[in-house]
Order: sequence, then C-alpha cells, then structure tokens
Amino acid sequence: MGVYMKNLLSMLLVFSFLFTIGCEDDEATESEFNPLVGVWNMTSIVIESEGTTTIDADDDFNMVIIFNEDGTFSNQGAFDGESHSETGTWSTSENKLTIITDDVAEGEETDIWDYTLSGNSFLSMTIAENEDGYDFTYTYNFTKG
Repeated sequence: MGVYMKNLLSMLLVFSFLFTIGCEDDEATESEFNPLVGVWNMTSIVIESEGTTTIDADDDFNMVIIFNEDGTFSNQGAFDGESHSETGTWSTSENKLTIITDDVAEGEETDIWDYTLSGNSFLSMTIAENEDGYDFTYTYNFTKG
C-alpha cells in the first residue's frame, strides 16, 4: 500500500470514529430528555364514581405543577378554595408516573398515576382510589406553558 492509501485509510478511520462518537452523544441526549419536564397548568379535573363530574380550572380549583429535569417537582394551587402546595420527586416508567411527596406533617407519600401525553402540550394524569368504601377515579388534565 502506498503512503497516499495509508493516509486516506487513516483519515477514514478517524472520521468514522468521530462520527460514531458524535452519534452516540446525540442519542444519549435525546433519550435523557423527558417531555414531562416543564410547567403544566391544570385545565380540568374529571371525577368518576357513580357518575362523572368535570370541574374546570378556576379560582377555587387550580394547580400549576413543575417537573424539573433533576427528578424533583413542585405544585401549588387551590382545591375548593383552599391553598395547596407540595414538593417531592418524580419518575416515569412506560405510562406510569410515580410521584413521591415530601410532607412534613404526614411523612412521605407515594402515588402512581397512569399518564398520557398528546404531543408535548397536553398531559392527562389518572389515579384510582377507594375512599370510605367508594371507588373514585381522578383525572387531572394539563396544558404546558
């Protein structure tokens, strides 16, 4: 092999190595991004039990939840006119959203929500609970912004 071919082969190997490294970095960055990260404003709550009740967000029922890249969250708002706020951690696995709240008075609480995203701008979170022998399903709807 001549000097020209050795140099060409060396340059091709270097470029292919750099290209491979560059592609691996891009893929890692994309996989680390979670579309839940950001500020979400509640638009409504749907409560299902022996019927369905929809409560649109207003001054008495509202919530803003912020999912941070580091796996922490905070929310604040009002439920039935009373102020409410929480902080804690969050994680996802498939269509499950695990939220662990830090509550000084009641201790740590873990809730696992089913969630769906429509595009990157509409979030729906649903959880089923039994309260005093009655089954309830709560669905919170949010828009990003």
